[in-house]
Amino acid sequence: MNFRGPDFFLKHSVWGIELYAYAGNETVVKIPEGIESIDEYVFGNPIEPNTSIQKVIMPKTIRYVDERALAYCEALKEVEFSSNISTLQVSFEGCKSLNEIYIPEGIRYIECVKRERTLSTIHIGKNIISVMENAFGFLGDCLDYNDERMFEDSFQQDTIDVLLTNPAYEIVDGFMVNKIHKTTLFVVDSFVKPEMRIPDGIEVIGPQTFNEGIFSSNYEKGLFVKKVVVPASVKKVCNYAFTECQYLTDVIFEGNSNAIEFGDNPFLDCRNFNNDAYENIPDDCKDSKLSNMKLERLAFIHHCFQQGRYMNKNQLQVELMRHFGLAKLGISTITRDLEFLRDRFNAPIEYDFFHKGYHYTEKFELTL
Repeated sequence: MNFRGPDFFLKHSVWGIELYAYAGNETVVKIPEGIESIDEYVFGNPIEPNTSIQKVIMPKTIRYVDERALAYCEALKEVEFSSNISTLQVSFEGCKSLNEIYIPEGIRYIECVKRERTLSTIHIGKNIISVMENAFGFLGDCLDYNDERMFEDSFQQDTIDVLLTNPAYEIVDGFMVNKIHKTTLFVVDSFVKPEMRIPDGIEVIGPQTFNEGIFSSNYEKGLFVKKVVVPASVKKVCNYAFTECQYLTDVIFEGNSNAIEFGDNPFLDCRNFNNDAYENIPDDCKDSKLSNMKLERLAFIHHCFQQGRYMNKNQLQVELMRHFGLAKLGISTITRDLEFLRDRFNAPIEYDFFHKGYHYTEKFELTL
């Protein structure tokens, strides 16, 4: 059943009330409250582009916007997205007057924001927990699959450039991460190597963090991830966290994999991987008796955190070696010491991405 207003043509869809056509010629289009979705080519299309609309305002009731809903609005300069859209997939093809957009905080998933070269400034919210690594590519760069330039790094770099304008996002140990939500977004192509380790402090391995189905220069170079080490801080592995990782054979958990929440299909099309490849790194401190040296290391680490210091593993390594006069001390030993303090003594240890170090989140007394 169709509803018709003076300028807005509505119908029922799976999303509820959907705007499927617009017949007005206003420069500012304020979509009526109650509309829940916007269909494709509502305002303009390749045959008849819209030349009048300069601004589109969406009400909070809108939950879904078709990828081509705003395409071919040649005079468009501003878009106010609904705050209730959680996933953004939009093309600004033909919108060559659009220079700047604001992506609201409510959007958590970004499939794509296809843009003309004129759209140079994108203000992104701090709550993105999943983004396709080629999400912010320019339309002129969308090449045919057979074009050898498809393997260039520029596609991912466009997305990296957009994310790094917001301090919530940072490249840590080769991963683009959301520091606020402690979530990995994707592996940065230039850091890919056969064995990779999820950064300390990460709690969620996000959707498509490892996606070797997306074209990159590494595909051509034969660089593939074969082994991934997961720190004990990780609590969740999302759906499709590992996608088309055809050479992945091992995932090593430094904590207890049984305590981790797994999505329905985290290892999609990982042909050489099966669940039997999960491995827990044994804790060298499960014995009831602790060595004097270990006790002294634990006491030293506790003292550092009790003073309010933020220290990463490399800093702890240097200070422990200097304090105890050690010629060698492995990072893996420090990792297990931190895990032992947290898991056996319930020490409030967390990794802070802004201070780039571990610390106590509250006052804590250690009894050894």
